[in-house]
Amino acid sequence: MEIKKLNSIIKLWGMDYKKSRQDILIPGSPERTLFRIVVQDAENKLWMLEQIAQNLLERKNRIAHNLNQLKKQNPSLTLRPYMMNTSQSFTSFFQGSYWMLSPYLYAESLIRPDYLKEEWRGKALAQFMIDLRATVLQTKTLDTSTDLPGLDSYALTLAQQISQHNPKVYTAIEPIMNYLNDNLFPCLKKLPHFFCHGDFHPENVLWGQHEMLSVIDWEFSGPRPELYDLANLIGCMGMEHPSAFEKPMMKTLASGLRQSHFGDAISWSKLKELIICLRLGWMSEWLRKKDQEMVELEIEFMHLLLNELILE
Repeated sequence: MEIKKLNSIIKLWGMDYKKSRQDILIPGSPERTLFRIVVQDAENKLWMLEQIAQNLLERKNRIAHNLNQLKKQNPSLTLRPYMMNTSQSFTSFFQGSYWMLSPYLYAESLIRPDYLKEEWRGKALAQFMIDLRATVLQTKTLDTSTDLPGLDSYALTLAQQISQHNPKVYTAIEPIMNYLNDNLFPCLKKLPHFFCHGDFHPENVLWGQHEMLSVIDWEFSGPRPELYDLANLIGCMGMEHPSAFEKPMMKTLASGLRQSHFGDAISWSKLKELIICLRLGWMSEWLRKKDQEMVELEIEFMHLLLNELILE
């Protein structure tokens, strides 16, 4: 992108452009934006500049509002808010495109799957979930509206699409769907719902050497079953390696939450079902990318969860 254009864009936030930093790795999914780049301003501060699709503006502004309110309520909460521009808006319009700006943070690489052995990470993840819950309870100005489907609607629609376009895969996951139809979907509305991150897993965290710096990629945040983030986190760690369920990180995570009385009894009783259900979203991702190896691995993992996972 032209230097003149970059300078004009970040001036909308009252800053002066110095240079772009294409040498810096940007964490998180690139699919969340049309374009993104790290820029360095005249004061040598680093910022992540993102170009936003117009059809996502409402959601992105809602996310930015919520992150701003949570950070305002609890400045120590490990998240990275978006910056307001000189017009007190989270999005800036320039030459037909919409832009958002947030601070850039350096992070340590996550060594997979070795990180599963590190107890401190499990403790940090549990503490973030506890802190987020406490902060949400104190924040009266969150926007909890959502344009995302309910968990059961999403899963049933996805299963129908798979049965039409990939019957072999549907045959493999049909026992999974039958199990969820009998054991999760009828009671979903009875589960306490709470504001969740929505895509909480270790790679959506910026890690320091021995601390959590920030949780990123809040695109799916909103009201969910209260153990939704925990279920997604456990599923992702288990997908790294089945032994994850016996590793220090997982054990510390679960014990930390239970000791803090995080979540009620009915939610914990349906945690296994939530873990399995959320793997369907990952299955959709592998199918979309036509990654047959990951599709087969996901099927194997879901059946492993169904038949062998025992949560105490």
